Amino acid sequence: MNILDTLRNNVFLLGSASGLVLLGLWSLVPSNKVDPVQEKRILQFITENSLELSKTTSATTTVIVPDMPQNFVVSVEPGDTLADILQEKKISKKQSLLIIQALSKYVSPKKIRVNEKISLLIKGNADGTSELLRLSVAKDKRSQVEVIKNKDGYYQAKLLEKELKQLTECVTVPIKGSLFADAAKKKVPYAVIRQLIAAYSYDVDFQRDIKAGDSFSVYFERSVDPDTGEEHISNLLYANLKIKGKNRPVYSFETENGVGFYYADAQSVKKQFMSTPINGARISSGYGPRLHPIHGYTRFHRGLDFAAPKGTPVIAAADGVVTRSSWYGDYGHYIEIQHAGGYSTVYAHLNGYAKHIHPGVRVAQGRTIGYVGTTGSSTGPHLHFELKKNGAQINPKTKSLHNSTNKLAGNDLSKFQKVRREIDEKVNASVKSTKL
Repeated sequence: MNILDTLRNNVFLLGSASGLVLLGLWSLVPSNKVDPVQEKRILQFITENSLELSKTTSATTTVIVPDMPQNFVVSVEPGDTLADILQEKKISKKQSLLIIQALSKYVSPKKIRVNEKISLLIKGNADGTSELLRLSVAKDKRSQVEVIKNKDGYYQAKLLEKELKQLTECVTVPIKGSLFADAAKKKVPYAVIRQLIAAYSYDVDFQRDIKAGDSFSVYFERSVDPDTGEEHISNLLYANLKIKGKNRPVYSFETENGVGFYYADAQSVKKQFMSTPINGARISSGYGPRLHPIHGYTRFHRGLDFAAPKGTPVIAAADGVVTRSSWYGDYGHYIEIQHAGGYSTVYAHLNGYAKHIHPGVRVAQGRTIGYVGTTGSSTGPHLHFELKKNGAQINPKTKSLHNSTNKLAGNDLSKFQKVRREIDEKVNASVKSTKL
């Protein structure tokens, strides 16, 4: 009688519960050609354990064959700890501690959730104990942690990133009402719209410049989980904002200073100062003489007022260092930032300050520094914004302050021109296929 016949007879004799265990052993036999050493071990295991199995084994009992690595997938149940799970698989307490210590580099064992799946590769020892060869558990939706035993007998953990499927898409959106609403109807990811607004915010007032009849196109990449279909990242590669029939294409390009957007002539979209320190707001009061809304007489208004809902994020108009963030009389909650070249900016009537904003903190252009409010001498939620040169207020709309700070040259220029041509070809091909 060969090993296959022996397995069949034992499964029959042991009944349903124990039979499940031996069916598991059956899966270890790859074909009718069995390695003699493997055959001997399995036969010995069956002979020594058949009677005991018939008395005690249930469908959930762990049965580990000596010297034969086996895979187990354990679903965490309420009250389970990782130590309990390992010791139920005959892993010693000392070995369990070493495994948990290695895993803790990336995942806290206390944060493993109910119904979480833990994959274990275990080898049984002749003395009835077991040895863990590999443990795998998800860290998050995009990665998992693997703990393995190295040749020196120590456990090491490594982080494995899930390979996401990269897809590209080109979408053209006619603007009929709200840019955000029209984009949502075309299923353009919100992350892409945020990047589009950030790229054009130096030159475009999205509240006043965008009208019905305008349009925009975006070419972007999606990173999709091949198992769940869930989208994780959407990177904008190209955009074209068409206002009053005029195209304004921008391209994403990476230099040693990072990723940025550039116009077709290789001029950076980034300016020394952003045109507005708040997205989606309208200018309710310009720079110059005006009738004061509270005092009722004409006085010179030395800044710009942006009307926006309370709590709307306010961003730094340029790189700089916070010199003040406190209550300041009629200005209410107030922030002042010092910039290069003797310039500074003021943000007043704030509802509050962003986390970690205090004097001495360096902030990057576009970083949220506070939130729109109506504190101090104010008739309603708005941001009062000032630009100063050597301490004196100047018009924030001064054109020279909004010139580009960088134009590509040399090797960067050559690379950019190649990237631009490739993107243009893909966008044009996508437009043609859409029309067909």
